[in-house]
Amino acid sequence: MKSKPAGWEYLRITFDGKTIGNTRQQFGTFHDNVHVLYGPVTRPLETIDPDALPADGGWMRSRSLRFEQHAGKGKRPGYVTLLAQGNAELEGRSFHAQADFITFDESKGLYLLRSSGRRNATIWRQKHIGDNPSEVHAQQMKFWPAINQLKLDRATGLDGIQ
Repeated sequence: MKSKPAGWEYLRITFDGKTIGNTRQQFGTFHDNVHVLYGPVTRPLETIDPDALPADGGWMRSRSLRFEQHAGKGKRPGYVTLLAQGNAELEGRSFHAQADFITFDESKGLYLLRSSGRRNATIWRQKHIGDNPSEVHAQQMKFWPAINQLKLDRATGLDGIQ
């Protein structure tokens, strides 16, 4: 019986400023022009082209980013959480989003997009790659890309496409 090859996750974080963190507590904060590129790869040294993202890949950029690793418990695997602040942007193969703050919880596959003051978070999504995007504006939204689900809080505009 052949064993299934192990999957790999690619993650690259680049930044122009300082970083503060603690390896024992498994967190790091990166400052100034932070760019994150992530997604699945088949081999350990394989990289991702940001202009040709894999199905579950994407990029994020912001002024600062807090990255935390959480240990697994029992049968639950470990996971990562991210907090991007300041002109945060997020892009996957079928969506693009902008907000003041974007968080990601890998254990839930959930992005939370928030804006402060009178600004709105915005997301553009395509039902199928190459389709015209729908556009949504809200103070806060939850987005699960794996199931293409969006939950809005204080929506101010919606351009839906079936």
